[in-house]
Amino acid sequence: MANTRRSVPSLWDETNKLLSFDSLHKQIDRLFSEFGQTFGVPTGVAKDGSFDFLPNAELTDSEKEVLIRVELPGVEMKDVDISVTERTIDISGEKNSETEHKDGDYYRTERSYGSFRRSFTLPFTINADKVEAKSDKGVLTVKIAKPAEAQNHTKKIAIRS
Repeated sequence: MANTRRSVPSLWDETNKLLSFDSLHKQIDRLFSEFGQTFGVPTGVAKDGSFDFLPNAELTDSEKEVLIRVELPGVEMKDVDISVTERTIDISGEKNSETEHKDGDYYRTERSYGSFRRSFTLPFTINADKVEAKSDKGVLTVKIAKPAEAQNHTKKIAIRS
C-alpha cells in the first residue's frame, strides 16, 4: 500500500496503532495551516497584509463566575476594548511596540504590531454591570458574574430503602 498523506486528521496511524494526542495535535495544526494557505493567505497574515495575532486565552467556569484570562504581553490596556452583547463578550485591540538596541556599531530595531479579537459566547445572558476587568503583568483577567439561574444549585437526594 502506497504511503499517502491524509488531509484529515486521524486517531490511527498507517499501521492501525492509536496515535498520541501530541501526534493528533500536530495533524490538526497542519490541517489549519494548509487551510489558510489554500485561500492564498498565510497563517498569521490578514488579507490586507497586516500581521494580526491571536492571543492565548483561557476560560474557567466556576459555580458563581466565569473567568477569562487573555495573554497580552506588550499591549497597552488603553488599546484594549471589552464589550458585552447579550451572551457574548468581545475582547479586541491593537498591539504596537518597538524596541531599539544599540551596542557599538551594532543597531537593532524590532517592531510588532497588529490587531486582535477574541469572542466568547456564554450559556447565559451577561449583565455588563457584573463584569470586572484587570491587568497584571501582561495578562488581562475578565471576571463575569453568573446570574442566579445559571449557577449550579446542587440538591442532595436521599435514597430510601
